[in-house]
Amino acid sequence: MPKLYKLQILSYSMKAAELFDGLSLGRVHSHKNLAFRRLYGPNRFQHPVLTLDEALGTGKFRVTDSGDAPTVIAQSDLEQDVFIGVGMIFVGDSQNRAAIHPLIVPAHSQEVSIPVNCVQHSRYTRRGSAYSQSSSISMASIRSGIVAQEHTWSTIADAASSLGLETDDHAQFAEEADLGDYLAAFGPPKPKQIGFITAVRQNGNCSFYSDMVGNEELYGKLHNRLAASVALVAKQKNPGAIEIRKDQFIGFLREVLEAKLIRQDLDGSSLADIYILQHPEIAGSALLYKGIPVQVSLRKDKVPSGQH
Repeated sequence: MPKLYKLQILSYSMKAAELFDGLSLGRVHSHKNLAFRRLYGPNRFQHPVLTLDEALGTGKFRVTDSGDAPTVIAQSDLEQDVFIGVGMIFVGDSQNRAAIHPLIVPAHSQEVSIPVNCVQHSRYTRRGSAYSQSSSISMASIRSGIVAQEHTWSTIADAASSLGLETDDHAQFAEEADLGDYLAAFGPPKPKQIGFITAVRQNGNCSFYSDMVGNEELYGKLHNRLAASVALVAKQKNPGAIEIRKDQFIGFLREVLEAKLIRQDLDGSSLADIYILQHPEIAGSALLYKGIPVQVSLRKDKVPSGQH
């Protein structure tokens, strides 16, 4: 039987501020309705891992449809552990899915069940069918924290309509939505960069999204996909200019730092702990390996653009 990952809240909690020790913010960059500040920091996460796409490419890491929509099953014959970032999309012969939580699948794992949301509404699940690719990450507005399946589907449908896309397959959005100018604004990852905080104007409102990864090398592998996940949100909104002051980013970060993270219990073989941010307005997920951040993902949707 697969080892099922089921979330149960434990009594253990921590301050989110502990995850941001030693980090610094770059200057504000703006493009149309998007602004961002780069996050710089030390390489705290030293454990070697393959990313999901790297693992799938070896032929020794398999992901199959469990026959149950909220889960897929991973099996590994690899010597290395495999990192699956929050929102990483599994593409294959069944309905495409996205990882709800960041996690690390241990080497030589057998039948580990991974919680997912469906990101392709019109396609059915097929038990046992294989997922062979992962080249994109779901939109920033449908990852971080716990996201309901209904919200995922409605957000994808709205995005497809706003972007003029004919597909409901979220895995194809980044390729078909012409994000070139937004991605050019993000540029390549900088030395010592391990993440960013972004602000997106949405018809008079402003949303904040942030991702931080535990080391520069791992962040570099995810940079383009993380940038595209925010660009997809920005592209479908009002493309007018945005003005976000430095202190507004600080205000968002200050709210995060004062919040608590609650550890979740996963029934199964896991090398790292998942935490969910407890805040009335900000959703967040964190993956910690022996207390060291591997990935922290945050979102605060639709607040008046004059506030912070």
